[in-house]
Amino acid sequence: MYINLINHSNYSLMNSCLTIDDIINFAIENNQKYVALVDVNTMFGTIDFYNKALKKKLKPIIGLQINYQNNKLVIIPKNKIGLSDTYKISSLINSNKFFDLSKYIGQCYLINLDNNEIDLLKSSCLKYFTISKINPIAVKENFYANGGDKVILKALSAIKEGKKLSDYENNNNFDNSNMLSDDQAKNIFSSESINNL
Repeated sequence: MYINLINHSNYSLMNSCLTIDDIINFAIENNQKYVALVDVNTMFGTIDFYNKALKKKLKPIIGLQINYQNNKLVIIPKNKIGLSDTYKISSLINSNKFFDLSKYIGQCYLINLDNNEIDLLKSSCLKYFTISKINPIAVKENFYANGGDKVILKALSAIKEGKKLSDYENNNNFDNSNMLSDDQAKNIFSSESINNL
């Protein structure tokens, strides 16, 4: 079963047009029993997300995406200790404090979206995944629910970068940033990477 693991909500300011309700409704409409929220640097939406997911009888997965040592990393806590440490990481990032990430990921799964090896982190965390051929995992970042919402994401980017919407007319960077059904995922990812997920 595929899980849309890296869903960025509108709490990832100016980076996503997904609301928490969008994420939960997509999972329900596609008969997915797991639902995830992984915002960039922040965890402000997690309580609302968690409560809404449980109310709809979905299993919530909470995470955090950060940039660390020039790598885009996704941190998924395994338990309450891992969740507490993930909140600490978010707090340290938002207070612009220097920290050693390896001290906080002992009870977390770590996904490196950039595929650069970080041996210290690899040996510190519970499970380390990449999107490469070694221990691959079926993940991608999601910024909107379906193709029709792509223009909203382009508008957000235009506002954020002080440009016009027309500047993004032929920009393909926003393609394939939507959530996937199980069937769509099977057409994109290998069965091994979906199993690892």
